[in-house]
Amino acid sequence: MSNRDRCHQATKQTKKMNAMGRRTEQGKNHPTAEDSKTNDFNAKKEPPLERVRLEAGEVLSQVGNSSSTLYFLLKGSLQVIHISNQNNGQVISEGSLFFIPVGEKFHAHAMQPATLLSCPVERFQLPTKLKQYCPASTATASPLFILPIRHLIEEEACSMLNALPAIRPDAYSTYLSHKISILLILIEHLYAPEEIASLFAPLLGRNLDFREKVLKNYSNTMRVKDLSTILHIPPSTLNRKFKETFQMSAKEWFTNKRREDILHDILQTELSIVEIADKYELTPNYLMKLCKDDFGMTLTELRHSTSI
Repeated sequence: MSNRDRCHQATKQTKKMNAMGRRTEQGKNHPTAEDSKTNDFNAKKEPPLERVRLEAGEVLSQVGNSSSTLYFLLKGSLQVIHISNQNNGQVISEGSLFFIPVGEKFHAHAMQPATLLSCPVERFQLPTKLKQYCPASTATASPLFILPIRHLIEEEACSMLNALPAIRPDAYSTYLSHKISILLILIEHLYAPEEIASLFAPLLGRNLDFREKVLKNYSNTMRVKDLSTILHIPPSTLNRKFKETFQMSAKEWFTNKRREDILHDILQTELSIVEIADKYELTPNYLMKLCKDDFGMTLTELRHSTSI
């Protein structure tokens, strides 16, 4: 039986055990491992280890996660719809791993039925020596770097899924922490340092604390002066840090992020063009022009592109 077949079998087993639950001597249900997963990580406000299954045409989205996420595409293929105005149309093939940093808006649709494993990754979990191999500019380089999944890593990922139904609720967090550490150790030893540094480049650049604070707080406001107040940083210092960290002014960065937010609302909501325009204090005519100029399609064409 192949690794992917074992992963598929684990999916069926997990669903069966989730439906049945676990019985005490009195016949009452204990929370399942899946229940514990949800409870533990809701409390921590972190994304859990998660199996993601998509039918052809369905969209995988990461928007505003509180942690960066490492994805393992175990089956199927994805086509990138949007990621920071870059990589549009790029295909992610079966047997690939890729990394989406905290605060990044990422959308991709399944070209065929797809199965992924996603797990949270924090900066402190990465080897500090990777910084010396980091690309010269992490802000202007593509945030999506793809590596092939090595056989041992695929086996480890599948074993994580196989074991989930058997993990006690009180041990889930510990189990997950150890397993993610093992995956990162395997990645460290099975790929060249330059490859790993490119994969995790968004977590290895300059002013990382500032970068994370910006990405976690900018959605609360779309004005530079308001972010300055939230972060307790004078406007002049804020703009200097933006240029050091993102290689652009704060105003330029906010303009780009607003485009991403608009595209998200087009792709992932049913808001009308008037409602989206009102939300971002634009006229409908200007919004339609923005779609054509920045995304190369009308609003209707963009929405149709996600249902192919």
